[in-house]
Amino acid sequence: PQQPFASSTPQSSNPFGTSSQSTTFSNNSTLNSSNFSNTINCNPTNTMNYNPTNMNPSSNFTTNTFNTFTVNYEDPFLLKDITFEKVEKKTAPFSRIVPKPIFSEATMKPLLNLTYRPPRVTQKKKIYTEPSIEEARHLKEIENLVIGFEGKGRIQYIDKISGTELTTSNIEDKITFLKNEVVVSDPPGIGLNKRARVYVEGIFAFSKSQGDFIVGKAEKYPLKAIQERFVYSLKEDPYKKFVDYNYETGLYVYEVNHF
Repeated sequence: PQQPFASSTPQSSNPFGTSSQSTTFSNNSTLNSSNFSNTINCNPTNTMNYNPTNMNPSSNFTTNTFNTFTVNYEDPFLLKDITFEKVEKKTAPFSRIVPKPIFSEATMKPLLNLTYRPPRVTQKKKIYTEPSIEEARHLKEIENLVIGFEGKGRIQYIDKISGTELTTSNIEDKITFLKNEVVVSDPPGIGLNKRARVYVEGIFAFSKSQGDFIVGKAEKYPLKAIQERFVYSLKEDPYKKFVDYNYETGLYVYEVNHF
């Protein structure tokens, strides 16, 4: 019978000087065909300088001792021998933090001297009366008494005032003349706290846009509107009865039943 897959033939010679038997496998379907043959040498001894002792596990090998190392499992990351140096933080000087100005500034003298200065002595405004204190000393009652404060205004009493009340010490101690109001320490209806007409000097409307007072009657807006609102606020004061206002001098006149 035909053997299409394998045939065994003896080999007469070996290029390595030994005689051995080899098996040749063929893909041909006929015996005489030799095309497309695959020959596999199955002889394990068919190698150059074959020595069976080289395959022995117990043969002597040279041990590599150059790349060997031991692992310390207590310190696997080798942190034990690391030392850290203490470094002190250096602060930059103030001259490096703040940049110097590009343009040099001129040296300016201080406007105020910070040395000790005694307090300024307040000078009392001159007080005058009509009639004078010497003339009213002998009068029992005074009609239309006027007490004036220089640079501030005057008070003209509508009710009668006793002559004994008209003294310099009484006026200085009992009457405080302010631009917004007049304060009298006597109870209402007694002494110098009676019905009167008050003349206040230097009362003007103030313009924030100009930063100054409006002196004289304004004819154009917005100064005219500012001045009108100012006069309206004077008229609407519930404690004072409006009498008159002078735009040129700033004289404000009002009446009160008592202070």
